[in-house]
Amino acid sequence: MTEIDVARRAVEENGTDLSTVVPMPHNPWMPKDFIMNVRWILGHLNTEIARHVGHADIIRESIDGAIAYQLNAQAEGQPWPPEEWAS
Repeated sequence: MTEIDVARRAVEENGTDLSTVVPMPHNPWMPKDFIMNVRWILGHLNTEIARHVGHADIIRESIDGAIAYQLNAQAEGQPWPPEEWAS
C-alpha cells in the first residue's frame, strides 16, 4: 500500500471533510492568503509522488534501456515493438 493510499484511507475512515482547513505556519514560498485543506494535500501528494516516480523511471531507463511503453506492453502480454510498427 502506498503512502497516498494510507492517507486516503485515513481520511475516509475518520470521515474527514476534504474541505477541512489544515493550519500551517506561514511559508515564504506560499502566498500569504493561501489556505491549505485536506483536498489540496491529497492532490499535492499525487503530484509529488508522480513527479518522483518519473525521476526514478528516468534512472531505470538509463540502466536497463527499456522505455515505459515497452514495459507496459510486456506487462499486458503484448508484443514489443507493436506489430504494426514492423510495416
